[in-house]
Amino acid sequence: MSSSNVPSKDQLLKTLRKLEKRPKDSAAILGEIGITVFGASVVGFAVSAMGVTTAIPVVTAVTGIVLVGATPIGLVATATVAGGAAAYGLAQVLKHGSKAEATKAKLKEDIRKSIKDIEAKERASNIKDKDLGYFYSLLRQALDSGLISRDDAFELLTAISNGSISLSEGYKMINNILKTK
Repeated sequence: MSSSNVPSKDQLLKTLRKLEKRPKDSAAILGEIGITVFGASVVGFAVSAMGVTTAIPVVTAVTGIVLVGATPIGLVATATVAGGAAAYGLAQVLKHGSKAEATKAKLKEDIRKSIKDIEAKERASNIKDKDLGYFYSLLRQALDSGLISRDDAFELLTAISNGSISLSEGYKMINNILKTK
């Protein structure tokens, strides 16, 4: 695909954020940037190709923590988690030398863990919307950090949406791109 047909980085990031939150609406969201899904949602198309006839949509927050009716103990627990996350981020920056390197290392570790999980789910024909949402989250993080080009991100979105590659292959492709950076 020529670069002139590829959406801008900002458009792709906006689309990936929407896909993270609403992976079951993939067909409509991807249509906004010119990726056509032929008559099925992305997950529905992918899992139907694997022989699954029913996919139960599960919508979760992939990249954040949502508090509803937080109690004082919940606030303390959340503060502890947030403090731990900040400390982890600082440790990664110190360990890897830069924020981009820390992001890259975290993405590679997340991808390594996800590949095994997704391959098992693909064998069991048990891919869910939240699995696709998590993939979109990792792709967005890689694009936002400048670790993957907008052309590569768009081509991965297109390949996943039309079923030409599996979700585990998508993870492996991101991982291979990160290895070359």
